[in-house]
Amino acid sequence: MALTDDLAEKKTGTVLIVDDLEENRSVLERFLFHLGYQVDLCENGLEALERVREKNYELIFSDVNMPVMTGIEFLQTLRQSGDQTPVIMITGFPSLTLAVDSMKKGATDFLPKPFRLEHVENIVARIEREKALQR
Repeated sequence: MALTDDLAEKKTGTVLIVDDLEENRSVLERFLFHLGYQVDLCENGLEALERVREKNYELIFSDVNMPVMTGIEFLQTLRQSGDQTPVIMITGFPSLTLAVDSMKKGATDFLPKPFRLEHVENIVARIEREKALQR
């Protein structure tokens, strides 16, 4: 059985995608839905913080560069509130410094754009395996 099929059978919960570009949200939304997730969408970190207060998420994908509140600011605020939901930071301007800074601030992983959906799938599968081990 393929990894995608295995994940899709689990119907693993809801994912939040935070990105100011509709095209980026749409690509991830369709793929994560295919993996069996319900998906919520936000355009910036401030909107995402409001959603996280209302609902629990299995995973969060957040762009780094957004208006109103950046992904890094969102991540910091989320972690300061005690929320430990896995957050995958996404950026079109990857650098080692940004990746390390994101991880130090509590990101679970770092995904440079353009990304391959196979890479997203591998990250999701790794997080699912880690969650299963913690149960």
